Amino acid sequence: AEAAKQAYQEAMTEATGSLHPASQIRLGLALNYAVFYNEVLRDADSAISLAKSTLEEGQVAMDSLDPVQQQDSLQILQLLSDNLSLWNSGTPGQDGTAVEDM
Repeated sequence: AEAAKQAYQEAMTEATGSLHPASQIRLGLALNYAVFYNEVLRDADSAISLAKSTLEEGQVAMDSLDPVQQQDSLQILQLLSDNLSLWNSGTPGQDGTAVEDM
């Protein structure tokens, strides 16, 4: 788990320095890293902090994206928001990434 955490930290540093705050890649990385914090490391505080800061930065930067990029980014922002709601409610074992039947 420590090697994965280090890899996530390095990837986030690179993404933060080189990608737009509402980039789908940056948002997706942050979503995965937050879920990793919560599910693997059992560190809900770090998961919440990362998800919250990513959500806030991404929302502020949405206006500078074209409509197609906005749509993709909004989907990831919604997942971050859903996870924040779950984690803040203290519901154990749920990370918001479950696949729903259609």
